Amino acid sequence: MTSLNSFTKPQIHLLSADDLSSQRVSPISLWGDAQWRLDNPTPGQPDHRATVNWNIKLPHGQSLLDPQWAGLLDSLRRFVWSLLTDPREGKSLKTTSMATISRMLAYLVNWMATQDFRAIHELDNHASWEYVEHVAITGSNKQYSSLHEGWVWQRLHILTLLYKQSGALRDSGVSPMPEPPFDGRNPFDVAKRITNRQRDFIPPLPDAVALPIMTAAERLIGVPADDVIKLQEIYLAAYALGGPGNHKGPGHSLPVRTDAARRAVSSFQFSMLAGESVPWHNVIDTQPRRGAGQVDFVAAIRSLIMDIRIACIIVLQSHVGLRISEVMGLKAGIAPDSGLPSCLQQRPSKTGLNTIFYLNSLAAKIHGRPVEWIVGARPADSQYLPPQVRALVVLERLFRPWRQLGNCQHLIVSFCANRGLPKNQRSVGRPYSDNVNLGQKDFLRRYVDWQALPPSPELDAYRDGRSLRTHQWRKTFALYVIQVDSRMLPHISQHFKHLSLAMTEQGYIGRDPEIIEALSDARARLTVRLLYEAATGNATYAGNMAPWLEAHRKSVRASMQDKTPEQILSDLEHEVVEHDFRIWFADHGKCLIELKPESARCHQIAGTTHWEDSNPNFQYREPSVCVGCECFLIDRDSAGFWRKRYLDNQQAVVNAERIGRGDEFYVARQRARQAAAILHVLGEDIEENSHDA
Repeated sequence: MTSLNSFTKPQIHLLSADDLSSQRVSPISLWGDAQWRLDNPTPGQPDHRATVNWNIKLPHGQSLLDPQWAGLLDSLRRFVWSLLTDPREGKSLKTTSMATISRMLAYLVNWMATQDFRAIHELDNHASWEYVEHVAITGSNKQYSSLHEGWVWQRLHILTLLYKQSGALRDSGVSPMPEPPFDGRNPFDVAKRITNRQRDFIPPLPDAVALPIMTAAERLIGVPADDVIKLQEIYLAAYALGGPGNHKGPGHSLPVRTDAARRAVSSFQFSMLAGESVPWHNVIDTQPRRGAGQVDFVAAIRSLIMDIRIACIIVLQSHVGLRISEVMGLKAGIAPDSGLPSCLQQRPSKTGLNTIFYLNSLAAKIHGRPVEWIVGARPADSQYLPPQVRALVVLERLFRPWRQLGNCQHLIVSFCANRGLPKNQRSVGRPYSDNVNLGQKDFLRRYVDWQALPPSPELDAYRDGRSLRTHQWRKTFALYVIQVDSRMLPHISQHFKHLSLAMTEQGYIGRDPEIIEALSDARARLTVRLLYEAATGNATYAGNMAPWLEAHRKSVRASMQDKTPEQILSDLEHEVVEHDFRIWFADHGKCLIELKPESARCHQIAGTTHWEDSNPNFQYREPSVCVGCECFLIDRDSAGFWRKRYLDNQQAVVNAERIGRGDEFYVARQRARQAAAILHVLGEDIEENSHDA
């Protein structure tokens, strides 16, 4: 096969654009072709390995071949050709390396388009770390069985190659990267750090971390969100009106409008929240500064808008379990019948006692198909808006003027302006998830109160956001749905209790493959934790499954000799995965139906018993049924439920006796005795006649 240099001039990337148009890069490809099919002198290598594809698909249906991307396309073509003919470090690349280079470039260019980078010289060190975060997030969201170092390295190495070729780019008339990427670190070291961080099974957020974040986010979407929306309205109205006309014009120039908006914003006072002694935010400083011009206060308003956006997204992810891409896919609009965002629907529950809120979005993982999510519930006669519904309302109001400006239909939009607020349609675009993780990290640093966070190296990494990943929220959500922790803050605990009831009542868990996956993962973790605590601790258990757990405890302890806690935990994880064993969790106890599916009382009552059915019958699952079931186990996690059940029923009996109707409360008396007996087994003795609440 004829060599490459027989058909091309070695350094044609140094030619002018006009001279390049007629240059060949191979016997069958010209410089300006959409695809470079290069000569392939390497025996045994297929021709596609020596191909560079320039028709890179970009967001908004664009392509790198479109006229608006001509400058970047020309720079990248010169860069690729310089790797073949003018390497500044190492040997020239073989043409069979070009398919890999093409993939690396396509990934980078797509990210550049989402961030509105149009030239190589805009990729500074800060941008390189944003790109690292993008690679880590997208790699994790793809949910590979293992995120390989090679996959990450390829996507990072392209920035290093761009910087190494700075001299060649400068000689060809292209402004190079201004500084080394990744603080000058080797991209392989950065890739190793990412894969080590991601290789472990991604856990849900610890309660001590998740609850303060969720609390801060709920706080911000309340009165603070109303303040920011009002502030935005004041700014936009003043900016649109401008100032009084004079001999130079009608007062609609950019400086005059900016001054008018600054005066209007300067008097805005933020609200004081209930239980707090100072406004939640300081007055915005509108004084212009040398070097900063008059845009400082606009940047502050933009920052507040982004903070409210992040708070809403955190609420949606933590309270609903949406992936970040599914949040970005929400559509805007107002439903005329309810006045709520049109992506929401309200329907009565099967019993008619509750109103269920459903959210329409796209399931990112399953071919982008439309999907319906249960996002909350409330009593049928209530006007209360659950936090996640409130978050959707805030997003609809917050971005309404910007959607109108940009003619966008997405619930959330992006601002293309670097520091200020959009002024024209081109400055508003569809939302992208790349910066959300960075925004959430910043939110943790600025808004979350970590005073109650216990000192721990693992937990300390969350204080500045280092360990937070947006995809952790999905597993945190699933964990809370299947086991509402009594230690959780009351309003958050109540939300997940309502949500769990709504999901099981509607049969939602059994129908939606998206939530099954997350719930199964959370159940596996809780199952391992229960078996580990039983094996290494001395807790007592009640229920018909207590003897089985005791036998399992003895078996594990017999094999524990000379094993570290980590090894014991690893063995139990293997056991749970190997046998595909999952426990069902509820407030009142644990269901081990997988061990005795034909003995489940809920199925016996419903007439649905089958040896293959390892799911409880949620319609008939309730404490009185479970207590006598062969599959049921109670531990101290459920002590709070049984303590409350005892006190409520015993008080009912006492009140009935006071008015001479004690004989009519047989069921309440039996429930109180049953609860007292369970608490006694768990080591919490309660005098049957004690009524101290």
